[in-house]
Amino acid sequence: MTVAGGVLVLLNLGVGWLIGSTVLGSVGRALAAVKGVSRGDLGVRTGEHGRDEVGQMLKATDEMVHMLERFSQQTQHMIGQHAGPDISHRMPEDFPGVYGELASGINTMMFEHLDAITDAIEVLQEYANGDLSRDARRLPGTRAVLHQAMDAAKASLLAINGEIKPLWPRRPRSATSAHAATRRPSAPTSAPWSRA
Repeated sequence: MTVAGGVLVLLNLGVGWLIGSTVLGSVGRALAAVKGVSRGDLGVRTGEHGRDEVGQMLKATDEMVHMLERFSQQTQHMIGQHAGPDISHRMPEDFPGVYGELASGINTMMFEHLDAITDAIEVLQEYANGDLSRDARRLPGTRAVLHQAMDAAKASLLAINGEIKPLWPRRPRSATSAHAATRRPSAPTSAPWSRA
């Protein structure tokens, strides 16, 4: 083997080692980021990346982590809003692909429950005012417990109403009662037993 051949072999080994260490270092950074995400650490970043395929992979990894981080932050923000100042807050749905579908699904789930509760509160308010004409909205699955409780409350109020009505004496109309019927009550009530 000649000296020139030996130098050429050493040069090839050096260039191969340099290229390999650069590629392996970049792949190692991407792998560390992916492992961090798998552990729930969304603060990981791959650092500087070039314009080659490995650099594009690192950039894509950072973009993925950033998207997950934003999704997580928006979810936490929604939780905070619903626990405190703004129960009507909706999660942004401008995420790409499956992230947008997940955000939309979260909003749908939350507001189906909130709408059912709001509707139940309105019906309860009508019951409190003596108007028992409306039934609670029928709900599917385990949420049926809400309308079942409302139905039980309505049945109980109707039973009480049925027991109270017969207790009111019915007097023949006299001049005094006719006069009383034309007076305006001081505090009108819409309770069903007042319409007997």
